[in-house]
Amino acid sequence: IRAIDNADNLGDAATLGNFWVDITAPTPAGNLAGDQSTSVWSNNPTVNFSWTPASDMLSGLDGYESSAGPLAAAATGTPHTFMGDGASHSFDLTALDAAGNQSSTETIGPFWIDNTPPESASDLTSDQAPNVWTNDPDFLFTWTAATDATSGIAGYDSTGDGLMDLGDVTTTLRSYADSDGDTFALTPFDFAGNMGPPIALGEFMVDTVLPNGITDFTSSQNADEWTNDENFSFGWSSATDDRSGLAGYDITGDEEADLPATSNGRNVPFPEGDANEFTIAALDNAGNIEPGQTFGPYKVDLTNPDAATGLSADLAIETWSNN
Repeated sequence: IRAIDNADNLGDAATLGNFWVDITAPTPAGNLAGDQSTSVWSNNPTVNFSWTPASDMLSGLDGYESSAGPLAAAATGTPHTFMGDGASHSFDLTALDAAGNQSSTETIGPFWIDNTPPESASDLTSDQAPNVWTNDPDFLFTWTAATDATSGIAGYDSTGDGLMDLGDVTTTLRSYADSDGDTFALTPFDFAGNMGPPIALGEFMVDTVLPNGITDFTSSQNADEWTNDENFSFGWSSATDDRSGLAGYDITGDEEADLPATSNGRNVPFPEGDANEFTIAALDNAGNIEPGQTFGPYKVDLTNPDAATGLSADLAIETWSNN
């Protein structure tokens, strides 16, 4: 610019410049990606994002505005932690050039985040009572389902290995080996992989092994010999059971304990006959009964014989004879 006076004299020129003008938006970043899949539940709220750089042919790239905050022009990636659970999280990235122009915004999402453990199942029950011996190894468990407000219940760990082995069910069958201390525990998983608090029921006491029968059986009278004494006294050495323990003895064939486990003898009156027998079988506390042993036959005759009849002689009675 020059000043001109009224006599047309020109002053010295004054110059201001250069003026740098860039009204073109930068080319946006490309290949925006995260290290977690979109539309898949995750319990990790931090996602690492990467991209190929944006570009600007005139004023040059100045940096980025992003969901993670301002980023330098040299950045090609950043971690970002989403706040709160939900299924609508996304990551935005906008390039800025040195003139303040903004590129179009690149967006990736949604990211489904659930970082809250589910609530536990409840009302866990079994068709066989805990802390009671049983010889049935098969148990049916039922429960009220666990709940999860965000991603939902995916299933349960019922083996204690930290892995989900059941789906979103409310019943399961489980077989246990012989033991005096099995516990059934149920840990819920949601679809994001969060584990909730377990619920447990037990202990379950299983014994499927028959007890060992009595030994050293004795009888006050011999078998297979006739006697007119109907009272028999039997004795034995106790049966054994190394699991649930001996419950008693069945001597009537009804598979119930008629004698206590401490019994080592029994007095039995038999009726007349040649087929009396004494049978004894041991039962354990789980309900197992061994095949038992039968002793006899014991032959009892309490009836006097009939007197002889038709007795005669070849000499007259009440008459003297020298023969």
